Amino acid sequence: MPSGGLPLSNPRIVSLAASNTEVLFALGAGHRLVGVSKYCDHPAEALAKPRVGSFIDADYEAIKRADPDLVVTESHLQRDIVARLIDLNLHVLALNPVTLSGVLDSILLLGKVVGCEGQAEALVAQMRARIEAVWKQARSLSCKPRVYFEEWGSPMIPAGGWEAECLEVAGATNVFPFPAHLHSRDRVVSSEDVIQANPDIILISWPGSCGRIRPQKIKQRPGWKTIEAVRNDRVFVIDDRLIVRPGPRIVEGLELLSEFVRRFVTERVGGN
Repeated sequence: MPSGGLPLSNPRIVSLAASNTEVLFALGAGHRLVGVSKYCDHPAEALAKPRVGSFIDADYEAIKRADPDLVVTESHLQRDIVARLIDLNLHVLALNPVTLSGVLDSILLLGKVVGCEGQAEALVAQMRARIEAVWKQARSLSCKPRVYFEEWGSPMIPAGGWEAECLEVAGATNVFPFPAHLHSRDRVVSSEDVIQANPDIILISWPGSCGRIRPQKIKQRPGWKTIEAVRNDRVFVIDDRLIVRPGPRIVEGLELLSEFVRRFVTERVGGN
């Protein structure tokens, strides 16, 4: 076990979330990983790391064999795993960002803990600059499209937290503006709710789908042919790895979302 406080000196790390694995590689600490979850697929080097669990399940024997100085988790959905790891007397850093600023703060904290504070500060500065650039672009838009951003399809759950915040940053109006900290189980809507909201744009990004959802399937939902976004072919899929994962690539997801918003505004202005 590590001693001497923080930061840890050359720690052996197990990451049970793809977002944290991406952060560690971005900080130049990927070589310290001795175990990752089965969803850790970026960068390519992560695929060579030993698999010690999924997202809501962990192979505790494999984790113990890896002999980590630190296990890093992400999300309240891993709270049971965290409790079990603590019972095993393992050092755990449990991150649970909810907002964009929370995502950046988590990167800074992880960097500080593993001895990569300077690298984390540089990474966060780059991400902040890209977020700010999107925000500035959005301020010049002549109108704000109304957007339904779907985080899950059955039941239908609108995006929350930083995903919903990305809509605001990009200059869109969220048709289901739930509070950022509201749990997904409390954000369920019906198909009729979406039809009544009549969004200009529909965005789909389900966790674990890796961008493989077909927009045509969404358009074929009963009653949805009357929705503005469906009638005008504005149903788009964003790879969840770019916006659902609270890691370095979240700015790529934001920029893609911003592109959809700006395209709508251009078409609307041109049509007038």
